[in-house]
Amino acid sequence: MTSRMHRIDRRGVLRLAAAALASGGRAARAADGQPKLIAIVVSVTLTDRQPRLDTLLADLAQLGWVDGKTARIVLRSTFGGEDVLEKTVTEVVALKPDVIVVSSSYETAGLLRHTKTIPIVFGTAADPVGSGFVQSLARPGGNATGFTNSENSIGGKWLQFLKEVDPRIERAGVLFNPRSTPRGGDYFLETMRPMSPTFGIALTELRVTDPAEIDDIIGSFATERGRGLILPPDSFTFSHRAAIVAAAARHRIPAIYSLHPFMDVGGLMSYSANLDEVRMGPYVDLILRGASPAELPVQSPRKYELRINRTVARELGLSLTDALLLRADELLG
Repeated sequence: MTSRMHRIDRRGVLRLAAAALASGGRAARAADGQPKLIAIVVSVTLTDRQPRLDTLLADLAQLGWVDGKTARIVLRSTFGGEDVLEKTVTEVVALKPDVIVVSSSYETAGLLRHTKTIPIVFGTAADPVGSGFVQSLARPGGNATGFTNSENSIGGKWLQFLKEVDPRIERAGVLFNPRSTPRGGDYFLETMRPMSPTFGIALTELRVTDPAEIDDIIGSFATERGRGLILPPDSFTFSHRAAIVAAAARHRIPAIYSLHPFMDVGGLMSYSANLDEVRMGPYVDLILRGASPAELPVQSPRKYELRINRTVARELGLSLTDALLLRADELLG
């Protein structure tokens, strides 16, 4: 996919990251003798252990920030709605950590309402400039920096692959929570709306704010033929991905997901940035050693991947073309 977003000088960022990795224990030894407080805020439940969290903790340990020795790491979850989010971010800010690591735009927005001084590193923010997290990707200018997980032009690829997986689709429901997805959903919809006629697909916005509504919303939309689902990045739908995938299977509606973990719970297809490139540890290390997030560029994804589950496709009665299968980066089932 051709990027339309400003790209930073990744060589410069990689040099910084390499220096941080090479410094390892030196970074911890250079500390003032007191363990640094690192707060990690996630949108999923604390029992929903994500590989990226384990990668972060391993990277921090390699860089010399070992929990209980050179660092004190506290893990908090915002899972449970807006009241839990507000309570969690208030408690985290009150701890006055040296740096806060967050998993999504939802938590980033909540934290920035409470602090403009504590450094924040976000892992997946789809629209950090439009959301007001940073002034620009190259020079964030405030107390937050991190990584983006997609560009809004990706919506055209979701439409394309959804049509290819089932040419009968004439209407796609875009399922999201307007409270937790960028610009209330418009960040992705503003590019999908003009592109959808190209693929012969009309769009319907499916807004969901309560987990109990998921099955009914998907079921009501799936009552007519020629329907499909698109799931843009959204911490709410990600947290409830198992229920969404189960509802899509129950109501026999093809769906394409914007994050690969949906595939781990039985999703049909995903097209997403490769988040293996997102290594927050070096940025956390640089900040703990005195770097300002205002000067650390936000990194954008370089590689996007298509994953398809052939078993789910067969269960939905879909015939996958060779052309589509050849373009897949990973085939499951």
